[in-house]
Amino acid sequence: MQDPDHQRHHREHQVAEREAARLLQQLVAFVQLVRGENRWWDTTNATLPNFTQAFTWAKALAERVGKPIVAAINGPVAGIGLCLALFCDLRLMADGAKLTTAFARRGLIAEHGSSWMLPRLVGPMAALDLLMSARTVSAGEAAQMGLVRLLPEPDFAASAHAVALELAQWSSPRSMAVIKRQVYDALTQSCTQAIEVADREMVASFASEDFREGVAHFVERRAPAFTGR
Repeated sequence: MQDPDHQRHHREHQVAEREAARLLQQLVAFVQLVRGENRWWDTTNATLPNFTQAFTWAKALAERVGKPIVAAINGPVAGIGLCLALFCDLRLMADGAKLTTAFARRGLIAEHGSSWMLPRLVGPMAALDLLMSARTVSAGEAAQMGLVRLLPEPDFAASAHAVALELAQWSSPRSMAVIKRQVYDALTQSCTQAIEVADREMVASFASEDFREGVAHFVERRAPAFTGR
């Protein structure tokens, strides 16, 4: 007979996976729009596309999906494309690639969520620099800001895949999901609230299968076989 807590977590996981799939489909449609492969507006009436809705989906996808969302950037990224990358959990960028916010040089403002997320990633001064100047920034400078993780341009795809593979093979899926939720929730929590959540989650972790496996594989000096439970 399965533990009631395990059954509840399993149901919650299934709901989250279905919601993630729905959000991902909507985000793919939005990326097609950015690429010019799809249109979300009536060309007859020239109605503007619903970018607000699109970025609600992007933010929700980042926060609700327990798995890490990795952006692999091997070319120029600008404007709304950069906004999408900001809401990814990890941003891997090829040495030689460049980015720009672009908005201020087009008479626009900090688009959909960038004024909220960018200062949280690099601090207010660096965020204002990037947003107000709209200057082109190299991958090296972006890495120094803490905005991206720099990878060598040769074999970039293989290097980016290796980063994702290391997470998949060596980190507990359960731990990553909880940690991700903690980090995003903490953006709007007090320190006291974040500590209280950490205390509850730590107690729950002690009772998990992944904790037992985490200790076992370390002691036995072997690769882990995490279940995510």
